[in-house]
Parts: sequence; C-alpha cells; structure tokens
Amino acid sequence: MKALRIGLLALLALVLLALGAAVFLIVTFDANRHKDSLVELVRERSGRELAIGGDIALSVFPRLALTAADLSLTDPDGKTPFAAIEQVELAVQVMPLFRGAVQVERVRVIRPQLSYRRDAQGRSNVDDLLGAAAASTAEERAPGGAGSSGPGRSDDETGGGDGAGGEFALDIDGVELVDARVAVDDAKGGIKGEVRGLSLELGRLVSGTSAPFALAADFAFEQPALRGRLETGGDMLVEAQRLAVRGLSLDLALTPAQAAALRLSLAGDLEHALDTGNTGAQFKGRFDDSALEGSVEIAQGQPLKFALKLDRLDVDRYTAGPSAAPQPVKDAPSTAPVAAGEGGKAAGAQGSARGDAQPVDLSFAAGAPLDGRLEVGELRAAGLTLGEVSARLVGDGRSLSVAPLAARGYGGTMKGELRVDAAGQRVRVQQSFADIQVGPLLRDLAGKDTLEGRGSLAFDVDTRGRTVGELKRALAGKAELALRDGAIKGFNVGQILRDGQALLSGQRDESYQFRRTEQTDFSALDASFRIAGGVARNDDLALLSPLLRVGGEGLIDIGGNRIDYTLRTSVVATAEGQGGAGLEKLRGLTVPVRITGPLEAPAPQVLWSAVVGDAARRALAERLQEKLDEKRGEGGDGGSAPATPEDALKEELGRRLQDLLR
Repeated sequence: MKALRIGLLALLALVLLALGAAVFLIVTFDANRHKDSLVELVRERSGRELAIGGDIALSVFPRLALTAADLSLTDPDGKTPFAAIEQVELAVQVMPLFRGAVQVERVRVIRPQLSYRRDAQGRSNVDDLLGAAAASTAEERAPGGAGSSGPGRSDDETGGGDGAGGEFALDIDGVELVDARVAVDDAKGGIKGEVRGLSLELGRLVSGTSAPFALAADFAFEQPALRGRLETGGDMLVEAQRLAVRGLSLDLALTPAQAAALRLSLAGDLEHALDTGNTGAQFKGRFDDSALEGSVEIAQGQPLKFALKLDRLDVDRYTAGPSAAPQPVKDAPSTAPVAAGEGGKAAGAQGSARGDAQPVDLSFAAGAPLDGRLEVGELRAAGLTLGEVSARLVGDGRSLSVAPLAARGYGGTMKGELRVDAAGQRVRVQQSFADIQVGPLLRDLAGKDTLEGRGSLAFDVDTRGRTVGELKRALAGKAELALRDGAIKGFNVGQILRDGQALLSGQRDESYQFRRTEQTDFSALDASFRIAGGVARNDDLALLSPLLRVGGEGLIDIGGNRIDYTLRTSVVATAEGQGGAGLEKLRGLTVPVRITGPLEAPAPQVLWSAVVGDAARRALAERLQEKLDEKRGEGGDGGSAPATPEDALKEELGRRLQDLLR
C-alpha cells in the first residue's frame, strides 16, 4: 500500500508538473516574436515574401492549437501577389503525440485566395514549389535517403519501429476549406478566369479508413467564355500508395457564352495510384436528357483513354448558340420564282458573303492527347441525323482523327473518316453513303432542296482555311454520285423543250427561271467530279428517263457559290413521260441547256440557236428521203435508185453541177 501511495503521489506530481509546464508555455511563449525568423526562412528558401499581418495564437491542452490570420505570399519575384489567407486554424491532440502518432483534430482554412499564372512558353508561378516537392520526394525514395532505412540501418535508427522513436501515424479528424478563390491566367493553355466560393469538407482521414467528403464551387471564365457550378462528393480511402473514391457523385452545370447550357450528372468509382499517378474511373449517369456510361484511364506519358456510350447526342445544340434553333427546309413549295432579277441575286450574294466570312475555330483538335471510342444511339451533328454511330477518336495534341466512323441514316449506311489538323487549319473527310435517300440528306446537310433519289454517294475531300469562305475556296478532291428513280428540282427540261419549240425557227435562245415546283424526273443519274481550288468539274453526266437522255459538262464553283453547266438533252420518246406530248419536232435532236447563276437559284437557258443546224440537216435529210421513196415507187426507168439519203444528196449535187457546166 505504501508503494502504491508513493506511485500515485509521483504520478500526481508528474501531472502537476506537466500542467505547470503547459501553463508556463502558454503564458510565456509568444509565437509572434518568431514572425521575422519565419519570414526570413521563406525568403531564403524560395525568394518569396511571406507576410503575417495578424497575431499567431497558441493553446496547448487538451489540444495543441495554432491560429494565424492575415497571411500572404508573393510570387518568386517577391512582389506579385500569389496567395492570401484570411485565417488558418490547426489543432492537434496532445496525448497521442506521446504514442508516436499525430492526430489532427481539425484543419480549417478560411477564405484563401490563389493566383495561378503561366506564360505562352509554359513557365508558371508554381514551378519552384513543384520542383521542390519533386526533389523532396526523390530524396525520400532514394536509397539511404529520408524515409529509407538504407544499408546497415535499423528500424530504430530510421524511426521504423514502435514507440516514441517510431514513425508518426497521421490521423486527421477533419479538413474544412471555406470560401476559397482561385484565379487562373494560363496563356499557353488558353484559359483565363476564376473559381469562386470553393468549399471542401473532409471527414476523418486515416490510412485504411474511408472519409466522406463534399466539394462545391462556382466558376466563371473569360477564355473559354463559360460559367457554371460543380458539386461532387463520395467516400475517400487512402492506403499505402492508393487513393480510392467509392460512391463518387458529380453534378456539373455549364453555361457557355455562345452555346446552349448543359448538365452532367455522374455516379461511379475512382482509383488513383499515388506512386505512378495513374487514374481510372467507371461511371454511369446522364448528359442532359441522355443516359451515359463509360470509363476513363489516365496514365503518365500516355494519351487519355476512354469509352463512352450515350443514348442520344445533339452536337448542333451546343454549337449553334444559346437561342439558335434548327431551321428545316419547308415542305410546302413556293410557286414564285426564286431570285428573279438582279435584286434577288444581290441579296443571295450578300447572304453568301456573310456566311463565308464566319471564322472557323479548329483549336479543339489540339487538346490533350486521347484515344477512345464513342457510341451514340442517335446523333445530330452539322444538321445530319444519324443512328447507331460508332467512332474511334485519336488525338496527339496537334490533330484529331475520327476513324473509323460508321453510322446508319437516311435509309442507308455510311462509313469513313475525318481528320482535323489544328495547327494547319486543315480538314480532310473521306465518306461513303450506300443506299441512301439523297433528298433528305441534302436538305439537312446544306439546306438545299434540289435533288431527290436513292443510291450511293462517295467523296474524298481536303481543305484548309480560317473562315468558311477560305475552306470552300481551298476544297480539293473527288466525288461520285449514282442515284436511281429521282428528280432534279427547279426546272422541268421536258416542259421547257415543249414550250420552246416555237423558238426553233427563230433561232433565238430562251432563259427560264428556277421554280421550286418544277422538276426533271430520271430513272438513273450517274456523275463523277474532280475538285480543285473550290471548283468541282464534271464531264461524264449520264441521266436517263422515259423521255430524255441527258449528258453534260461544266463546273460548280463552290468557293464562288456559282454554277456554269451545260446539259446536252436528247428526246428519245414522245408518247410517255413528263411533258412528252408535242415534242415530235425535237425527236433525235440534241438540245443544249446551259445552267448558270448562284447555287441558290440557277437559271437554265435553252440554246435554240445551236439546235438550228441539226434541225436543218435533219429536215433536208427527210426531204431527200421522201424524194428517194418517190423514185423507188416509180421504178420506171429501170435504173437503180440511191440506197440512202446521203447517196441521193450526192446524186442531186452532181446533177446540179453538170447543169452549171453545160
């Protein structure tokens, strides 16, 4: 009992001594006296200037608590503001320190501000901090360095054993970040803006135990021009060299300045390797009104790998502007002529000029290197509506390729590839369409209702430029078209020929206006085009119909938005087909029809003057045939009759010559 009493008295004395020491430390210790030493240390190590405007407060029991206010830090130049903190609070439990453990009760940072700057050459105002951290990590991992026992070193020497001399075990009860702000000015990355109202709450963070967290922030950027809000949370697990987030949730709302707002909601899991920096994630969720699922893999020195699958995606919605809506071609045709007169042509030219001046930004192709697959059940892009879209996207940081690209749409299938070079402002498209309805395709793609039919379309084109006009004028490549059972809209060749027969004798050409209600039907249409300098040339047109056989040659100036093409039309039947009645006089003749003018409203002109020579020769041949038939019917002189009209013509000319010589 005496020994127990002595032991208790000794313990009481030790506690009183500890309390007395703590009281003395609190009363006598003034952390503010060490401000200058801390400022000088930061200056020597980094060249940065640390300022502590408020007091530093310290409490010892039952927790070691440190509070500092009005802190600021400059860039390495010692002048430009880099960071500022209104107040920081750190509390550590005292008793666990005697067990060799650091148990942080709380870390609270109130209204911190950070300014990140990077110039066009890639130099940033945090390079020195990141370099120091990397050097420290390398030193710790090196044999014989800090954190490594090295040859001949015991656990006790390195702090690897248990007890007061062992490694400290980090245990953080909670971290709170209140109303933080981060300003970003990244000239190389093309990013300028601000993250505001950033808040973070993190639960107990100890190795092997999950810690709930929640993060929220608003952001507003000038470049790119967008604003939005991000909210995310989950359970974070840190162990060994692995960080995992289970039950990750993410809700992102974006409002670009010149596009429609979008909403992304995801739920999934994430893992990050602390030693290699590799990250992987799997998720499901919604992208606006579409279901979304996929995975992402990020590895050091490797392109971003991903796989995404969506029910539907409307790219036009996010690129056409916040209030833009698709403008479909009206089904109800107008009977009025289009662009009649110079006023209409001038208006069309002005509209085309405005469109040609629109800039084209291909910088999206110079994003981070990537390699992934995309599947979309229904896709709307560039006015087209496609289904069962499958594509592989590969980017190297300078260019982006979408190859292969396959889809269904417009009653058929399509396959091909797209390549975009951001540095050279260059685009190449190789595409083939099989068994498609070309009318709906042209209406959706170009807003033009000029051609109907079902068949195949293939093109391989290349262009470059910084505006729509430059891209059109630099277009080069080739294209092929093969359609069946369709129509060319805007004019009816059969009707034009029938109405113009009376002009044949007058040898006068006649122009006609483009009308949406008129069309030239065909059973087959085949053509190929050679494209250079924005001009597509063709000389092998073959159009067949019950009434007509049409060939042609000419050019379509895509860059200049004009056409100059001559159809060579032959009437092969008059009993059937559109406008067939009354074309007997043209049977067997080739009638040139020249089509010129703006692409929006071309004007066909029948070149009757070129038909007169053929008509005269045919009329003379018919008269000679009649004479030949008469002579054959007489048969009175017993002589042989000429076999053909050409022979009869030679005989007639011979007799006339003999008469002149007599």
